[in-house]
Amino acid sequence: MATAVRDDMFTPDVIADPYSYYGRLRDEDPVHWNDTYALWVLTRHDDVTWMTRHNELFSSAVFRNDPKPAYPAIDESDLGLYEYVRNYQADQFIQHDRPEHLDMRKIVHGFFTPRARGEALVYRPW
Repeated sequence: MATAVRDDMFTPDVIADPYSYYGRLRDEDPVHWNDTYALWVLTRHDDVTWMTRHNELFSSAVFRNDPKPAYPAIDESDLGLYEYVRNYQADQFIQHDRPEHLDMRKIVHGFFTPRARGEALVYRPW
């Protein structure tokens, strides 16, 4: 489906109001090929959920392995810092596929339960 939504996701008006931009994409073209940055943009929860559960087709490791330069383009003097951040981000467990991702997630999961955080389990009817 062709859409009239601009493909530049990094314009000042999109950054100032991303809800309008992505809301329009969700309504008009929920699985959108962005020609400007050569990437897919998924805007519906069910599509994103399906994609994340099929790592045999869609890998989180693309961030680590992507040979394309940074986009939007960054100043050459910042390339060293960009590579540092890229390598740092690539090591986060969210950037790993199953089963490694689930193994890493099991380690931290216990720290984010209500009991571990010292929260009372309170029923709130509102």
